[in-house]
Amino acid sequence: MKGTEAPPVTGELRRGWRLLVASTAGMSVGSLHIHSLGAFMQPLQAEFGWPRSTIAGALTIVSIACVLLSAPTGIVVDRWGSRRIAIAGIITMCSGVAALSLAGPSIASWLMLWLIVALGVVMTNPTIWSAAITGVFDRHRGMALAIMLCGTALSSSTLPYLATTLIAREGWRLTYLILAGVWGAVALPLVLLFFFDRRGSPTPIVAELRAHAMPPEPGPAEAMRSATFIKLALAGLFLSMGLIGSSVHLIPILSDLGFARTTAAAIVSLAGPSAIVGRLGTGIMLDRIRTPLVAAVAVAVPILGFAILLSGALSMPAAIAATVLIGFGIGAELDTIAFLVARYFGLRHFGRLYGLIVALLGLASGVGPFLAGSAFDHYGSYRYWLLFAAPACAFASLMLATLGRYPAADVPAEAAR
Repeated sequence: MKGTEAPPVTGELRRGWRLLVASTAGMSVGSLHIHSLGAFMQPLQAEFGWPRSTIAGALTIVSIACVLLSAPTGIVVDRWGSRRIAIAGIITMCSGVAALSLAGPSIASWLMLWLIVALGVVMTNPTIWSAAITGVFDRHRGMALAIMLCGTALSSSTLPYLATTLIAREGWRLTYLILAGVWGAVALPLVLLFFFDRRGSPTPIVAELRAHAMPPEPGPAEAMRSATFIKLALAGLFLSMGLIGSSVHLIPILSDLGFARTTAAAIVSLAGPSAIVGRLGTGIMLDRIRTPLVAAVAVAVPILGFAILLSGALSMPAAIAATVLIGFGIGAELDTIAFLVARYFGLRHFGRLYGLIVALLGLASGVGPFLAGSAFDHYGSYRYWLLFAAPACAFASLMLATLGRYPAADVPAEAAR
């Protein structure tokens, strides 16, 4: 019947653009800590003498919080929605980043302040924003998720160079205050005004769009026992470990290869636009070509970037190429995992299932940078870390390539004809 047909892409995006803008801003805040840390690493080491592995090890606190709290957060999202968590998360996250300006000289102060950041990360993790998007977009869910997840790409494209420049002019303490203030001033009003999900929203947009959401699929216990879920979880774990571990250290990696810190930061900033291309391109392809092979190819792209970095002394074009390739993979990472969880397992328990995978992503995001820093501290080089990161992406690609077809109930009518 005409009244029950899913709206075209222009209709979905036209009616849901405010939700997308707010979610994108929220995602950007949720990645504020990780995309700025590389710029602070060398200044902190120079002032306090802290080893890089310990500085990056603060992300381990975040990963522990994600492991412990992401799945419960997903359950809360499934039952009561995302809005309240999102608002509190923006406030907590920006407060935590601002509080990092108080660190030192004891390393314990640095690590303790990251407890606030960790709580903020849990409350702004991708489950919060993805649950709202998947709940109101159907036929073009891949594109909607891609737009929303571009928030992390916006952070990765602006934070490395901005933070490095501000640190050089204002010092690292004031820089943390500035970053927290700017990101909070932009994101919090947008979330307050426009971020609603399909549970209890007073806005017509959600009521109109949620009528087109896919019916619920398997229960959480059945889903978690499936080979499909295990493969998705393993793919997310290894992919995030390799990509995030490398991206946090990318400024020091390029600096050690002979580039000035400001030049390295400018190069690393190119990962942001590349991530946007990877995210949007992958989202469009996932909507049009209904096979997980799209995701498998996308997450294999960074392998070429790691190979370039392993080649030794780099020219400027080679460094840019490596950064762009790694950025492309970072862009495809969360988009593909969130999309595939919704496609294979439906929406009723999306928060719980995706929350479990986000917990693993959080673990990897903490362990990866720590291992990369440890490799440098032990060997004086990032080479051995890169020799791990490339196979990690290859393994993730293999897991995605062997997922199999989407469930028949999830294939829209126009794709089945």
